Amino acid sequence: MLVFDGGELDRVQTSAIVLQAEELRSWAWCDETGAAQRLPDVMARRVAAAVRARIAGRTVYLEDGLAVA
Repeated sequence: MLVFDGGELDRVQTSAIVLQAEELRSWAWCDETGAAQRLPDVMARRVAAAVRARIAGRTVYLEDGLAVA
């Protein structure tokens, strides 16, 4: 599983989001807490690590959602 930083979307880009009905039924903007409530633990750890990596301006490699030294 990979997580990519796609940057920030403006209102026009956000309104152009089209879901693949056979794959997704909805989407939402979430902070880390909201993501943790919606996702399995391993994915919530990946989101949290991605947020920390973005803030630090670096790339991280994870195993089971945890950073590998």
